[in-house]
Amino acid sequence: MASNQQHQKQRRRRVGGAPLLHAGAATSTTKSLQRFRKRQEERFVHKATALRKYQKAMKKEGYEVGKGAGRKRNREEDEGEEKKEYCATKNEDQSSDEDAHNDDNTRSQHTKKRRKKFDPMEKLRRKAEAKRQERERIAQEFEAKKQSSEEKQKERKKKYRAAQKRTRKGQPIMKDVIKGMLDKLQRDATT
Repeated sequence: MASNQQHQKQRRRRVGGAPLLHAGAATSTTKSLQRFRKRQEERFVHKATALRKYQKAMKKEGYEVGKGAGRKRNREEDEGEEKKEYCATKNEDQSSDEDAHNDDNTRSQHTKKRRKKFDPMEKLRRKAEAKRQERERIAQEFEAKKQSSEEKQKERKKKYRAAQKRTRKGQPIMKDVIKGMLDKLQRDATT
């Protein structure tokens, strides 16, 4: 037993620590990563060349280049109208010289409608505008509350001063006391 353990210790020292499962374990991951990256690069190049060929063919046919499948279209109807307009203008180009004057008039009628470009900031602008309007509304409400509270405060002060008026001998003025009671009764009657 002891000799077997000593033999294993010596073997570990020669290998350099913990034993590896197999000799190529350290390099196999890097090789597989390199192969994966190479495949990705080949796919990318293949797609790019196919896209270039497609764009050349589209340009040769007379269609607009750059409207790939990845772009969202607004409506299918717009697409149909554009194709009709394109066919109409193509047919007009092939017509005889006698109809040249008529072609100019029809071309002006068949001008393509330009789509609105998508503005990525539009949503943010609308959001900011809504926030601004909300802040203005809150500020107006705050001002109205503040003004009404100030008016109520003035009214209270006025009533307090009237109730605190005294004669030379220190007696309250009965006219103001009765007026306060009457106002209170009228308020209670209305509510």
